[in-house]
Amino acid sequence: KMLIIRYTQELPFIFIFGIATSPSAIQHRLPHSVSSLLCIEVFHSLSCTQHLASVFDKLILNSQFPFKLSSRVIQVLVGIFLYHDFSVQNFVKGLQFSMLEHFKSQPLSMLCCQKQEALLSAKTLSKKNVERIRHLPSFMRYVETQEPQEQVRLLTNDEHVKEVCQKLLKNLHKYHKNYYPILQCLHSLTSSLPKFPLGKHIRELHVSCIEKNLWETEEYDSALQLLRILAKDELVAALRKCAEILKSTKILQNVLQQLEDFIGRLEALEGVSSEDSSGNGIISGKMEYQKTDLFQLQKTLLEKESRRTKRMNPFEVLRSQVIEFIDSLVREYLTPAELQPLNEVCYYSSSGVLRQRLNHKAQPQRLVMQKRI
Repeated sequence: KMLIIRYTQELPFIFIFGIATSPSAIQHRLPHSVSSLLCIEVFHSLSCTQHLASVFDKLILNSQFPFKLSSRVIQVLVGIFLYHDFSVQNFVKGLQFSMLEHFKSQPLSMLCCQKQEALLSAKTLSKKNVERIRHLPSFMRYVETQEPQEQVRLLTNDEHVKEVCQKLLKNLHKYHKNYYPILQCLHSLTSSLPKFPLGKHIRELHVSCIEKNLWETEEYDSALQLLRILAKDELVAALRKCAEILKSTKILQNVLQQLEDFIGRLEALEGVSSEDSSGNGIISGKMEYQKTDLFQLQKTLLEKESRRTKRMNPFEVLRSQVIEFIDSLVREYLTPAELQPLNEVCYYSSSGVLRQRLNHKAQPQRLVMQKRI
């Protein structure tokens, strides 16, 4: 205290106190003569779920980091976070443990590195590691898809395996580079749909994509049905967000050009007549009524109804083309990671080991709160 008083004329001392409270509470507890001398600034920290989303964006949903987590491992880590401790620090520790366990237990993790380093390592694979590659489930599936002569070379010629391994590693890196921008675009399109058919958070969509064919699920069909009824301004706004995502990544320029073309064509559509805009134009012939029984009349009405065809206005036609284009992107770029040859090199999938390692540290959130009380 004496030191502070001694140098107050020469050095400006500023005391900063961070208190988890509200300004009104301070004003009620301190007299006006004191509170008037304080410079109170109110700030808010991000919630734990927002911090978790940031970790996903920077570490997991990023093609710059070759190490990846399987869908089951992500579910274990997120489950412990949501139902036990809400601790981002523990989530990161689980991620670190997964990485250490992967590089310890998987000898071929030497190929889990940046592209150029991985290609150099593939050129100098030892005979033992070449055999390990041959025994990878994903590589075995790849061999089964080749011609008989190529299968023999892959099973007997080590140098040929090294060459093929380099090609497959290039494809794996390209898969990740294209996967994440399209994933972000799909999340941008579907995250605001009613009832969130593909999930509210991008991590939920990511888990669905890497573990199965997303386009074969009922949730995906529901999302497409909702996208097919978007209004013009909603569809244009959604496509603009996708275009911004692709511009920031500077890849998939052909996809970006097609999106911008759709946006231009949608904006160029002029107002249509009320009959066309309703989209309910029906082409039907005259129904000839004749004396018949009730069953025959019902049958005739059903046949007439089934022959009716809907007449789509220009916007509906273009909107349908946009949805088909989005569907084609999903089927091309969001294929499951397990289908990629050599995925075991980058993906850590031992969810059982991770669960056993982390469960003894995790306590249910209710018990933690009881102890704090």
